Amino acid sequence: LENDQEPPIVVPQPDPITDKRLGELQDRFAIIPLYTKHYPYAMPGEYMIDEHTGTSGIRLDNGKIIMNEEDERLRYHMLNLTSDISYFGMRQAIIKLACSDDDSFLKVYKSGTNLLEDPIYIDDQQMITRFGISLDIDILENVDGFIRYQVSYFDPDVIVRYDIDEGVSKEFRTKLSQLAIALQDVETVSLAINEIILPSDIDCILEQCIIVVHSILIALREKPLD
Repeated sequence: LENDQEPPIVVPQPDPITDKRLGELQDRFAIIPLYTKHYPYAMPGEYMIDEHTGTSGIRLDNGKIIMNEEDERLRYHMLNLTSDISYFGMRQAIIKLACSDDDSFLKVYKSGTNLLEDPIYIDDQQMITRFGISLDIDILENVDGFIRYQVSYFDPDVIVRYDIDEGVSKEFRTKLSQLAIALQDVETVSLAINEIILPSDIDCILEQCIIVVHSILIALREKPLD
């Protein structure tokens, strides 16, 4: 050291907080965004997130909310469905979106539960000659050795139960990957889709997963009544 300068004082640094130590802390402070399901309490322009997936949203001045990630995902879902069914005589199909009573947050389900809160009832006073259903869902799996859930590549079965005219009940079963092209030929004016279920599998893989529903689309081929 020159000119009799004193050595700099080294300030001891705290040990890094590991996952274990973080869990042991009793006094801590954190701020989280408002959940989208609580949007009525948000200020205009306030940033929000979905509590299950972290999908972001923002409240507008008119009280509505925008979730751009979900909007883009729905757009992609509709484009894919339109393309898929165009090869099966449904190039001019009518696409309907099944809406939840509260679409401010994403619904999470377990295997064996009905993905529909209420039956989807369709009666356009047209003869429905063919219909199909498409699901945009994430199956999130907790892999051993990992902390976070990961998207599963498991392709589960899907069971759809529906009613046509005169209360006739029908159902079909297919793989999730084939659902959009598992088109059903019918001759009915009214159509009620009562249940969409992902049943438990033999290896119980699905029972360990979280099912996040992004959108449900129904494609219809109709013709005028005679």
